[in-house]
Amino acid sequence: MDATKRKPLRRGKPLKRSGIKRKRRRPRDRDRWNTTEWKLHCDTLWSRAVRLGGTCEVCGATDKRLEAHHLIPRSCLYFRHHLENGVCLCTTCHTFGWMMSAHGAPLDFINWMQANKPEQFAWWTEHKNEIHSNPTIADYRDIAAHLEAVIEKQEKYEFCQDTIRECSE
Repeated sequence: MDATKRKPLRRGKPLKRSGIKRKRRRPRDRDRWNTTEWKLHCDTLWSRAVRLGGTCEVCGATDKRLEAHHLIPRSCLYFRHHLENGVCLCTTCHTFGWMMSAHGAPLDFINWMQANKPEQFAWWTEHKNEIHSNPTIADYRDIAAHLEAVIEKQEKYEFCQDTIRECSE
């Protein structure tokens, strides 16, 4: 067959999606969550709890997007949701800064941790090489309850501080 007379790959009208709409799956009750659902819920709570301070711990920025950085990588599931394992950073100090960022210049970040957060640095050096079993659903429930309590306590504290400021003005 001649190369110039090839047939097109598709004939006629372009393919369309069928008109059938899929039903949106309702979220399941917490009692029926599997390990993945609990892990994702705990990830959200952990990130929120770490970012409660509202400032980047390196540069002090409050107007930038804040992110939670894991000192021990997320792949280590045992320490993944420990509050000691997190540092609140702006996007620049977390990923994009070339002078000093947790991912862009990790050695400089480690030196910064050692100088400015010695307790957290000591915790990191003590636990970074430990090996533990992966958490179970019961462990994730306990972690979620603890993180929810931390978040609620901090939000109540901030509400009280705002109320005191308003009353004193």
